[in-house]
Amino acid sequence: MSAPLPQPHAPGTAVRSRGVPLLWVCGARAVGKSSVGWEIFMRLVRDGVTAAYVDLAQLGFVTPAPADDPGGHRLRARALGVVWAEYAAMGARRLILSGDAPGHGIVRLYIDAVPGAEPVVCRLRAAPDRLAERLLRRGRGEGPPLPGDDLLGLPAASLLRHVERSALDTGHADIAVDTSHLTVAQAADLVLAKGWPLSGDREP
Repeated sequence: MSAPLPQPHAPGTAVRSRGVPLLWVCGARAVGKSSVGWEIFMRLVRDGVTAAYVDLAQLGFVTPAPADDPGGHRLRARALGVVWAEYAAMGARRLILSGDAPGHGIVRLYIDAVPGAEPVVCRLRAAPDRLAERLLRRGRGEGPPLPGDDLLGLPAASLLRHVERSALDTGHADIAVDTSHLTVAQAADLVLAKGWPLSGDREP
């Protein structure tokens, strides 16, 4: 049996701890993980908190993937540990991640790479028609460019297969937010309201 994940903070409570408050924004392809994670990171910056943001997809561009690590998660987790150590040395006090969280074991792998992590895993969801719309936009290259985006230029049939796979996106989550009819800012508001408040740890 795998070890239990550390418990998240109660919704609406400020974070005051010697640990590392960590927010992991996960969900299906094109649901808005990177956009929402970045929005929250920028709010921390504006609130005077020294924070760090990591898009996990950008840590593992290795082809072909090792046979014993087909998803590249062990590689990315090791890279996250190195990157976080440098961020922490520069004074970062919070960490926001965006990326896949397909199961308890994978989540544990990444959390263990951040000593003292106090994680809140937030899973974003969207209705199939909204997700299809976002996937098709990504395929056309609309929106912010993402280095290594494997959705770019794919035919519509291939893109829409991700909508079917999204029904299987039921992995671990402490909180969930339906982004179907929300702007990025509104989705960030809900994430923060449900369990990861910005207040409580401003720089002295």
